[in-house]
Amino acid sequence: MQIRAAENGAIDPDRISFTVTVQLARLAAAAQAAADVTTLSTARREAVAELPAALLPARRNRQCQRIKKPTKNTFEVRKRDQPRTPSNVSYTLKVAKHPA
Repeated sequence: MQIRAAENGAIDPDRISFTVTVQLARLAAAAQAAADVTTLSTARREAVAELPAALLPARRNRQCQRIKKPTKNTFEVRKRDQPRTPSNVSYTLKVAKHPA
């Protein structure tokens, strides 16, 4: 419905409100609960004609470029082709008799 309204009025589709479109569709559907095909097509044409009346303001141009946020991960990325680095862990066990 939004695209047809934009094509009919030569308007940018971003300026047509989604909320207004849903409200008009709801009103048209509720009013035409047991209607025939011609009545429904007439109601659709009327709803499409009403959409350009409630346009959103034109978007302003972006003044600043978006800045990429730094990553929070400070660990070095492991490449898939490289094997894992060996860990330098050594364990020592001391077995002692429990004093009785």
